[in-house]
Amino acid sequence: MFLLRVLFGGAFTMAVAYSLGRVCLWRMRVPRIMALPVGAAILSLCVFVLMWMEAANETSFLALGICGLLPLLWRDKRPNQHPTSDIQHPPFDRITAWILAPVFSAYGVLYLVNALAPEIQPDALYYHLGLVSEYFRLGAFPGRIDFYEILPQGMEMLYLFAFAFGEHPAAKLVHFAFLIGTIPALLAVGRKLGISSRVCWVAAAFYWLSPVVGVSGTSAYTDAALVCCILATFYFLLAWRDERRVLYLGAAGLLAGFCYAIKINALLITALAGLFILIEGRRNPKTALAHSGLLAAAALTMIAPWMIRAVALTGNPMAPLFNAWFPNPYFLAAADRNLAKFLRTYAGFKFSHAPWELTVGGISHGILGPLFLLLPVGLLSLRRTAGCWVWLAGGLLAIPWFVNVGTRFLMPSLPFFALALALALPPRAAWAALVFHAVTCWPAVIGQYRRPELWYLRGFPWKAALRLQSDRDYLHGALWDFPVAEILNRSTKPDGKILALTALPDAYIHREIIQYWQSATGMRLREELLEVVVADGYPVYDWTAQWKAQPLRGLRFRTLAESPFEWEIHEATVLHGENRLPVDPQWRVAAWPDLFEAVFAFDGNQVSRWRTWEATSPGMYLEMEFGKPTTASGVSLATHWPLPQVEIFGKTVDGRWTLLSNQVKAEPRPKENLRREAIRSLRRAGIDYILTPVEGGAHGNLILGKDLVTHAKEYGIAEVGRFEMLRLFRL
Repeated sequence: MFLLRVLFGGAFTMAVAYSLGRVCLWRMRVPRIMALPVGAAILSLCVFVLMWMEAANETSFLALGICGLLPLLWRDKRPNQHPTSDIQHPPFDRITAWILAPVFSAYGVLYLVNALAPEIQPDALYYHLGLVSEYFRLGAFPGRIDFYEILPQGMEMLYLFAFAFGEHPAAKLVHFAFLIGTIPALLAVGRKLGISSRVCWVAAAFYWLSPVVGVSGTSAYTDAALVCCILATFYFLLAWRDERRVLYLGAAGLLAGFCYAIKINALLITALAGLFILIEGRRNPKTALAHSGLLAAAALTMIAPWMIRAVALTGNPMAPLFNAWFPNPYFLAAADRNLAKFLRTYAGFKFSHAPWELTVGGISHGILGPLFLLLPVGLLSLRRTAGCWVWLAGGLLAIPWFVNVGTRFLMPSLPFFALALALALPPRAAWAALVFHAVTCWPAVIGQYRRPELWYLRGFPWKAALRLQSDRDYLHGALWDFPVAEILNRSTKPDGKILALTALPDAYIHREIIQYWQSATGMRLREELLEVVVADGYPVYDWTAQWKAQPLRGLRFRTLAESPFEWEIHEATVLHGENRLPVDPQWRVAAWPDLFEAVFAFDGNQVSRWRTWEATSPGMYLEMEFGKPTTASGVSLATHWPLPQVEIFGKTVDGRWTLLSNQVKAEPRPKENLRREAIRSLRRAGIDYILTPVEGGAHGNLILGKDLVTHAKEYGIAEVGRFEMLRLFRL
C-alpha cells in the first residue's frame, strides 16, 4: 500500500506540473517535454503561496492538483509538429540503437530502484527533505532563520507537494522525473543547433551514465532538475532567435527565474539569458532592450518571492550569502569567509588536480566518469558552429563551479560538454566510448578503483524499493546515524528545541534542530559553551581606565593599532567611583565590525561577548549611548586577550565626543565556573537539549562534548540518550 502512495505522490506531482505547462505553452509549437519544467515552475510558485498563507496541507494540495489536472481533459486537436525552423533529422543507425537500448535500460532500472528506496543521501537528509518534512508538519514556514531555510527552495516546494501523498520516496521520484526529462530536453536543444540525432543520443547517454548524475538524480537533491530547466531555457532562447516570437521569451524568463529558485547561484542563468538577447538583437538596440526587459520581468515572477522573503526576514536579498554587503543579525560575514574557503578546497581539492579528481578521484564529492578525461578531444568540435555554441554554453555554465568545486556543480555544463565530445568522435569511436563509459560507471566496476569515501550509488536495494523490506530495517542498515533520529523522536518533547553540534538526518527527525554553524544564533551558542572550556586555560582580565567623574551621554572604545588577535569584550562595565552602573535597557549600542553582537558586551553574562571575528585593525570600535546624561568616572572591559592600543571617548552633554583616556590597566579577574551561566544562556535562547559528539578526536565540538560529559552536574544537565559517539543532554 505504501508503494502505491509513493508512486501516486510522484506521478501526481509531475502530472499536475505537465498539465499546467501545457496551458502555458498552448500557443507555442514546442516539444512536449518543455511543458514539464514550465509547469513545475508554476506549481512550485503555487505551493509557495500556500506556505505563505499557512495552508500547506494534504487537502489544499489535493485541491490544487485536481484543478491543475483539469486542462488535461482538453484535447489539443492541432497537428503535432515542431516549428518549421526545426531541422528534420533522419533516424540514427541501428548499431547506435542496439548499444543505447541495453545501456539506458540497465541504468534506468538501477536508477529507478534507488529512487524508490528510502532516502539515504547526505544533503537530502540534512537539508532538502529535512526542511520538507518540517514544512509539512507545520503547514507553513517555521519562525527559525538559518542557512538552508532562507535559501530559495523552488524544488523543495515540489517535493513538499509530493511528500504530502508519498513522503520521502515520492519527493525522490519527482527529481528522478526531471533526470529522465533531461534526455528529450537535450535532444531538443541539440536538434535546434543542427546536431544529428545520433550525436544527441550519444551525448545524452554520456550524461545519463555519469556517476554523479546517477546518485544526485535519484535522490532528493536539485542538480538534475536544474540541468533540465537550463536546457529548456536554452531551447526557448534558440527558438526566439530563429522565429523572433516574444512568447518564447516569456517561457525562457520564467524558467531562468525558476533556475534561481532551484539554486541560488543559478541567478547567473537570467544574466546569461539577458546577455544572449542583447547580443542577438544588437542590430536593433531598442527592441533588444525591450525583449531583455520582458525576459527579466518573467524571471522576476520566480525570483522576487524568494528575494522578498529573504529581505523581509533578514534585510539581505541574497541571504544567507553576501552578509558583508548586507549586514544582519542572523548570519555572520565571518561564516561567509569560512564557507567560501571550504567550498573552494573541499579539504584537499587542488585546481591543478581537477581533471583527475572530477573524473576518477572524487575528492570533490562524486565523479563524472573516466571517459571525461578525453574531454579535450571535444575541442575538435569547434570546427563546427554547433560545437562553438556548446563549448560557449558549457564554459559559461561552469562559472559557479569555481566558487564551489563540488563535482555536481559541473552538472549544468555536463550535457554541453557531452555534446562537444560526441560531436568530435566519429561513429566507431563514439560506440567504443559509449561502451567504455557504460562499463566503467557501473557501481560494481567503480568499486574496483574508487577511493573509500567516494559518493556514488551503492548496491541494488530492490527489496527496499518494492517495500519487501521495511523502511526502518533498510535505514538501520544503510544509515549509521538513523538510530539517533529515533532517539531524538523518542527521548525529547515534541516542541523541544535541540542544539546539534553534529550533522543529523533531519528528514527523519520530528523536532526543531538548531545546527551550530547555520546561523549566528547557533554559532554564538556554541561559542558560549566553548568559552567555558577555554576559560579554564586562559585567564580573564579586567582592563580598566579612569577619568574625572562627569556627566556623559555615551562612551566609545576605539582601537589605534593592529593585532593578530581578534578584539573581544565579554563585559563592558561603566564605573562611578567604585560602583558599577547597572545596564539600563534604554542604552543603545553600536559597533564596527559586527554591529549585531554588540549587545552581548552589556548583557551581564561573562560567557557571551562582542567580537570582531577578524584580526584587530585601527578604527574598530564599540560604543554605547545612555539616552540621558549619566555620571561616569571609569570603565572596565573584561577579555581574554591583550587589548590593542585603545582610546576611550565620552559624549558630553552638548553632544561632542571628547577623549577621556588612552591608558588602560589590566587586572586578573577571579576564576569563575561559568558552566551554569552557559546553560542559562542556552535556556534564554529556547534550547531544551544538546546533542554532541564525545569521541573520535581532541578538537572542536569533541572537546566541548567531553567537558559536558565530565562536568554534567556542574552544568546542571542530564544525559537522556546515547548512541555510539553521540550523547543527548536535557537542560
